[in-house]
Amino acid sequence: MRQDRLKSNATSFWAWFSENRSQIEHFMTGSPQGDFPEIMSNKVHALAPELGWELGPGIQAIFSFALTLNGNIQNIAIADAIICAAPAVANWEMHVGRPPKQWQFNFEMENSRGQRIAISASTWLYSLVGYDDNSSFDVVFIAPDLPAIDRNARWQAGDIAVQGAIGERARIELIGDVDVVESVADDELERMTPIQYLREHLEALSGRKFV
Repeated sequence: MRQDRLKSNATSFWAWFSENRSQIEHFMTGSPQGDFPEIMSNKVHALAPELGWELGPGIQAIFSFALTLNGNIQNIAIADAIICAAPAVANWEMHVGRPPKQWQFNFEMENSRGQRIAISASTWLYSLVGYDDNSSFDVVFIAPDLPAIDRNARWQAGDIAVQGAIGERARIELIGDVDVVESVADDELERMTPIQYLREHLEALSGRKFV
């Protein structure tokens, strides 16, 4: 019964998306579109309340639409069924989870006081610990220039960096613990790798391509 309802909801959602593509693209290019974000949120909630959404530049197409997973591996199957039902839409690519970013590892995040904090992770180093024949990994980042933030915020910054490198789906499926520290012993530091290599390193170890 749930599958039938999901299929019906997906059909309705993609029909709405195709019909309103011009409005969505105008929103993406900075043209005012009134309460469009609220409309999109309502449409996605009606489609599958477990999921969120994100619009952004595409990897191969001009624009991308992602059904975000809210950190829950069980949501992958739901989002996958919906994305598989998507029609071909010119200039658009659709993703299960936030796709990897084409970026310089600079981002902003919000602390517990609601303040926006600028994070530059481009100088971070990382190490990996693989488990079960590289079916999963823990990641440790060293971030010597990190602003003064608490442990939860450090974890959030590390999580954002991992998601940006490999995408939300791969982060959920492949990555266990993420830790961000300010310093490590010298012998451990020598074995760490610049963050810019994280994506290709994990692709090589896991045998997957992150798109």
